[in-house]
Amino acid sequence: MQSYILLYFMYVSTKVPTHTINNSSKHKLAVFLMDGMLWIIRSIIILVTVVVVAIHVFANKKQKRKINYRIYYTLGIIWLPLGIIWTVTFFIMGERFFPLGSVFLILGIGYLIIGLVVENKWKKEESVSPTVRKKMMIMVGAGVVALTVFALLGLLI
Repeated sequence: MQSYILLYFMYVSTKVPTHTINNSSKHKLAVFLMDGMLWIIRSIIILVTVVVVAIHVFANKKQKRKINYRIYYTLGIIWLPLGIIWTVTFFIMGERFFPLGSVFLILGIGYLIIGLVVENKWKKEESVSPTVRKKMMIMVGAGVVALTVFALLGLLI
């Protein structure tokens, strides 16, 4: 079984013309298993991510939180230049329609306006307790690992 997987990776990496590949049932099985394994791995990763997010959301649902309007301002400051850059980039490339850049541009302007209108409701910056900081670092680390795994799986295809 492992030799068939190795053959498949050798085939993909060398880009051998298809007429030189043996279309035996063993090769077809190896290709089927590799495609199936990638989908199984992706499905497991997505399922685990959804479960972790659901647990986090339902665990914190009991706490009543106030809206932090400073976040809207921060998102506006970040997304506005991003939208401008993407819109200009697509314009330079000769595209007639700039959907992604326009979305970030509009969202950035909207968030910036909301943040500035309710500036008097901004929360004061609070110090974060060590336990909350540790939880945040674990979540960020898990997100980085998940994105890295998704990127590596995308490179395998």
